[in-house]
Amino acid sequence: MINFNTIDTLIYTWTVTYSGITVDWQNQNCPKSDLPYIALRRQSLKAIGHGFISDPDDSGIGKISGDREIIVNFQAYGNNAFGMLEDLWNVRLLDSSNELLRAGGLTLVDQLAILNITGLNDLEFEERASMDLSFGFVSQNDNVDLGLIETINIENNVKEPDKTQNFNIDLT
Repeated sequence: MINFNTIDTLIYTWTVTYSGITVDWQNQNCPKSDLPYIALRRQSLKAIGHGFISDPDDSGIGKISGDREIIVNFQAYGNNAFGMLEDLWNVRLLDSSNELLRAGGLTLVDQLAILNITGLNDLEFEERASMDLSFGFVSQNDNVDLGLIETINIENNVKEPDKTQNFNIDLT
């Protein structure tokens, strides 16, 4: 099962570590942070490929797993908002950045364009920028009841020119 708390904590830690500024998750009912800051929001989650079902054990329990992609929106607020997000994207080249993500089972996959979303805040323009980053990970559900085939019954009639034979096989 996907544990979003673990994923959110890892992405938060990565962002704080490599941006060096305040980071908040959007839609938290709390006061707005002082500038500069970055706000995070999960945008989407999708399965990649078909996934995998393990063979069940003797009691019919197995695992279901598959590759997933989660897209997280990063919005920077304050002077040089574009630069904050560009710097964050560039840290993907650092081994330490990749190691931090991999230790939690994530990998940084792609970046969509950094957008200028500067807007009016009261009577002054506030510099803002936005980008989406996609992260890959494996989702695994353990202890799934896959069921067992307990009995197989095969019935067949074989017709020959001069006789018919009936077969009935039960496998338990």
